[in-house]
Amino acid sequence: MPLIGIELGYDFNDKFGILLKGEGLWSPFGRAEDFLLSTRYNVNDQVTMYLGYRFLEGGSDIDELLTFASFHYLTLGAQVRL
Repeated sequence: MPLIGIELGYDFNDKFGILLKGEGLWSPFGRAEDFLLSTRYNVNDQVTMYLGYRFLEGGSDIDELLTFASFHYLTLGAQVRL
């Protein structure tokens, strides 16, 4: 199933910001969502650190099959620009 994506961010100052990024779609046969809400910290011009919460859910609900999964977890990441 192709998903519709969004990416929104806001920088409080040169060092800190927030990011909402995700994809999702609903249909009569099921749904899928994958969203991340994180904070950004710019260490310097080349390195950015991320700490956030990610929500992943999806499944199918048809006559022959009912299956759903839901995951909630914390994320930690880094972006390095050369």
